[in-house]
Amino acid sequence: MSISLKGKMTTPTNDPEFIALLKRKNRWLRLMIVSAFMIGIPLLVGLGGTVIGMLRAFNTMGMSGGGDPEELAENISFALITTAGGYIVSAVFLLVFLLSLIFWLVTSSKAKNFRNSIQPQL
Repeated sequence: MSISLKGKMTTPTNDPEFIALLKRKNRWLRLMIVSAFMIGIPLLVGLGGTVIGMLRAFNTMGMSGGGDPEELAENISFALITTAGGYIVSAVFLLVFLLSLIFWLVTSSKAKNFRNSIQPQL
């Protein structure tokens, strides 16, 4: 169905404003998908660093009986820093995901309202 605006036939599928809304909606969706994948990667890297740091700490303890406290602390520190770094970077991607979700929902609502305003209700 179409209506005439200033002598021009307009449908939601060929209206430039509607097309721009759909493109914006798709950009937010792509950002949401990418950020959802990127949330898990820093967590896995942090977990890997934690495992490596703890293995080094246990290796230090095993090699010298009780282990040098300074070297043991250095290895545990490495494990904790990688864990915290993974959480921090993941939190940033989580924030990006949530913001893109909000903007995607707003843009979707605008596109739906625009479509409904152009198409008369039957």
